[in-house]
Parts: sequence; C-alpha cells; structure tokens
Amino acid sequence: LAAAGVRVLLLEQHNLPGGFATSFTRGRFEFEVSLHKFADIGSHTNSGSVRDFFENDLGVHLDWVELPEAFRLILTDPDEGLDVTMPYGVDAFIEALEREVSGSKESVTNYIELCREVLEGLAYVGQSRGNPDRKLLLTKYANFLKTAPYTTDQVADALKIPEQARKILHAEWSYIGTPTSRTNFTIFAGMLIKFLTFGAWIPRQRSHEIVLALEARIRELGSDVQYNTRVDELLVENGKVVGVVTSKGDRIETDFVVSNASPTLVYNNLVRPKSEVPEIALKECNARVHGLSGFGVYLGLDAPPEEIGLREYHYLIYKNMDTAKNYEAFTTLDPPKIQAVVCLNNAIPDCSPPGTSIVFITALYRPEAWRDVRPRDYVATKNKIASELIADLEKATGASL
Repeated sequence: LAAAGVRVLLLEQHNLPGGFATSFTRGRFEFEVSLHKFADIGSHTNSGSVRDFFENDLGVHLDWVELPEAFRLILTDPDEGLDVTMPYGVDAFIEALEREVSGSKESVTNYIELCREVLEGLAYVGQSRGNPDRKLLLTKYANFLKTAPYTTDQVADALKIPEQARKILHAEWSYIGTPTSRTNFTIFAGMLIKFLTFGAWIPRQRSHEIVLALEARIRELGSDVQYNTRVDELLVENGKVVGVVTSKGDRIETDFVVSNASPTLVYNNLVRPKSEVPEIALKECNARVHGLSGFGVYLGLDAPPEEIGLREYHYLIYKNMDTAKNYEAFTTLDPPKIQAVVCLNNAIPDCSPPGTSIVFITALYRPEAWRDVRPRDYVATKNKIASELIADLEKATGASL
C-alpha cells in the first residue's frame, strides 16, 4: 500500500515486526523460526514473480541464497525402501527421477508440462481480475479448466504415473498441509512447477531480514510503524469503519483497516459495537476449521555438518507416502510419522560459529492432538516428542547428533 502511494500507519502489538518471519538467539546460535525455503524467487536472469514483486513493485532488495538441492526424501518403512536426493530445474528433475524409476520419463514429463499449463491458466485468470475471456480459457487454457475439479492423486492416476515416481513427485505434499487425495491439483501444480522452474531460496540473514527490509521501505515511503501498540477496538458506524482505539487509549480516525489478526479475533473481540458485525462474517468464522500447526525442534550443535553426517540442506523423512494415513496421524501425539529437516549450514556455511551447525526439525499436528495434555505435563510431552524426532532423524540419515 505504501509503495502504491497510500499513507499507511502500521500498528504492531509486539516490539518487533515479523510474526513467524523472525529469528531468536540462544547462546552462540541464531535460529530461524520457521522458514524452510521460498518459492518463486529465482535468479536475476530467471526471476520469479516474488522477486519481481519485492524488487520492482516495492523497491526492496534482499540478499537471496539459492538452496543446493530440492530435497532428500527418505522413507523409513522397510517395504518402501526409498532414499533419493532430487535437484531443481525441470530437465534435471525429470532425468534424476528417470534414473531412480526407470521408464517414468514420459509420464513425468507430461505431468510437469501439465503443471506448467495449469499455472499459466491460473496466472491468466488472476491477470484478468475476475473477467477472463471465456473463449480464450476454453482454447489456450483448456487443461487448466479440465483439471480444476480434480485432486492431485486423480491427475497422477489419469497420467499413469508409476507408484515409485509418484512418491517422489508428491514428496512435498506436507507443505500444503492436506493429503494428496484431498489436495486440489491446481494448488499442487502451482507449487511444484514454481519450485522446479525457479529453484528455492532463503534470505542470508534469516527470514527476519525480509520484514526488516519491508519496515525500512515503509518508512522511506513516508508511512509510519508503531510497535508495542495493540489495537483494542475497531470502530464501525453504519457498516463502515471510522477508526481504531489502541492499547494506549489513542483514537485514530480512518476509513480503512487491514487486519492481520484472525477473523475470529476481529469479529468476536475488536469490532465495536458488536451489533455492527455482519452476520455472514460470524458464519464464515464459525465454519472455519483450524489447520495444521508446526512443532519445531531447534538444535545448535557443537560439530560441523560433515562431522555429524548431514550433507544436504533439506530432508523429508516419512515412514511412508500414504499421505491420507499420515494426515490422520497428525491428530495424535504418537511418535511423528513425518518430519522436515533443515541443516542451515549446508546453504549458508557461516550461519553459525566455526565448528558448529544449526539443525531445525519440523513436525505437524492438528490442534486436537494437544487437547488432553495437562498444563503440568506440557513441557515433558514436548521434550518426549523432540527426543523421538531426533532419534528418527539419526536412524534415517545415520547422522550422529
């Protein structure tokens, strides 16, 4: 908004910006809180839309670092028997998959080309601002329309992707957060083709570098940011916003509010008077189901990655690729069946002091998994899960943590 010439006041209840895009320090180590990798960045000569947005639309320039590989997928079930490291780049990915699953090249090539067509169709619909040319959609973007109603699994079935190749193609299903039997193919296709085309990147100084650069640019453009300032009331008259009241007691008049708080919080707690909350807004809030939450284990280790035995940046360690069963397992606190692991030093060697390394493990849970955990058992439960994740990482990779 500020880059578009709007005068903005950003109110933040915390004492720094970022939310999940932040870092924290413990002793010698600065840990990235959540970011594994960014899609759609690309290089200066092959830039994605996110890099274009930052640099051309916002005037924000960051020190991006390209990740060395797509992922290393390890399936620990003896019946699965899969341990493969995949590259980015469409041609390189197809060739690596063919080496792993002989005879898969044709069907995988067709699958990835379909992903490209779907993304182009999605981009066209976005650019048309809700008014696409129907004739053009039916001709140039026919496959975008044909596949729109189908799941990721259904499209893989239709293209006869070999089972072993499908496991590798769908390896990053957990980043979307629903099983491939339920994930809309349009969404998955967009993620996959963007990663394959532009690679994956991270900012050199953790994800907090992003928000600090954005904040500096907001101020540079003549707008303002206030920290330690919570919005307590969102004032509405006759269906229109007229202002906000802050935790400091200030009333700020405005005709527009963009809230990054959850709709549940906004409509139940902030709007004043409550009679101004639209009925449809409450219905939408009540219809929402909480998605997955991340469980993070942050490890600062007193040995370099090569000594520990972690050679890659990004690991996906699953018991198997039955995504539906894995998703159901997120509802319990049984030992996690999947984990995503990052060894930051294998992308940014100097991210920690010489002779050390940073490893970050992420598992996923549905909110109901924690429902019966008593407050007095909370820390012990977390430590138990962390120990199980570390043990699974060591067993899968042979690393010595």
